[in-house]
Amino acid sequence: MAEFDIEDHLLPLYHRRRNLRLHTISVAVVVLLENLLPILKSLYIRIPLRTSILTGRAWIHELLQAENPNRIHVSLGVRKHVFLQLISVMRAMGLEDSRHVTLEEQLGIFLHASVTGLTNRHMAERFQRSNHTISRCVTLDQHRPS
Repeated sequence: MAEFDIEDHLLPLYHRRRNLRLHTISVAVVVLLENLLPILKSLYIRIPLRTSILTGRAWIHELLQAENPNRIHVSLGVRKHVFLQLISVMRAMGLEDSRHVTLEEQLGIFLHASVTGLTNRHMAERFQRSNHTISRCVTLDQHRPS
């Protein structure tokens, strides 16, 4: 009769437990990656935030072209002729359009923020501009002498 070796008897049990542990670890890694991947994707793939078809420039133009003169007054706190006079005075002082934002839009941002008291984020959404651009227009930072 052959001698019974306990190690030969336990070896299949050892392999089954090892395979079960490997399978459990594999499942845990897959679940972790499935949950982590969307987070990592959002950090590396930029999705545009401000995608409205009505840009700040277009909104200011719409206010200036509105048939009802109260519309610009409600939104910017000044009448159309006052807004246009302010633009003329600013241009006479040497202020001009920035690379991407017209002087009219810059003044509109400043006036709208003054009238409504909206946060920079809300203003950025209204004008379809970055928070930084809104901040510069509201504080008139870009017009300070160097």
